[in-house]
Amino acid sequence: MVEKNLFDFGFTVVSQDEIEDKSDLEDYKERLDKMYKAITPLLENLKQNPEKDLIHWPNRIEKVEAFEKSLTKILNGK
Repeated sequence: MVEKNLFDFGFTVVSQDEIEDKSDLEDYKERLDKMYKAITPLLENLKQNPEKDLIHWPNRIEKVEAFEKSLTKILNGK
């Protein structure tokens, strides 16, 4: 008996429409990379000084709202 995955060569058949949609994949990948690069510094800063119980964060609302706007622009591809 032949093993089921023996002839799996790692490709699939796609239509022309699916190929055109895959061009969007690079755009999504770029946006995801930008999101990661935007969020990582925030997480790194939050991890600093874990022995301290409090975080001093002046103007937090304004800074968080600005960060939200930045993330929304990245999400929307701007």
